[in-house]
Amino acid sequence: MKMRAALLLLGALLFSITTLAHNGMEHVMGTVKNIAGNAVTVETVGKESKSVTVALLPSTKFMKSGAAASVADLKVGDRVMIEAKEGANEKLEAASIAFGKQAPHDSAKVKQ
Repeated sequence: MKMRAALLLLGALLFSITTLAHNGMEHVMGTVKNIAGNAVTVETVGKESKSVTVALLPSTKFMKSGAAASVADLKVGDRVMIEAKEGANEKLEAASIAFGKQAPHDSAKVKQ
């Protein structure tokens, strides 16, 4: 009985840590299939690709190749990484959208 309670507590703790690590954000990665009105539709990558539509807000931040951008810079076919959270009616709302070439990571410059 104590083992079950300990495992349940451990599971709840791990779930809460992973939720906090992303600040309640969900990552949507893939290729832009459509940009219409206040939304972007992305064909996701992974085992099961699917189309995900994410609402654009006035507060959505756009980053192209590491520099500030706007929705006008985003094109169909661009590969994107969207940080979104669930909004009204369980729809995803974009907090930020990154696209374009990303700077390579240099492990030699990591501070220790």
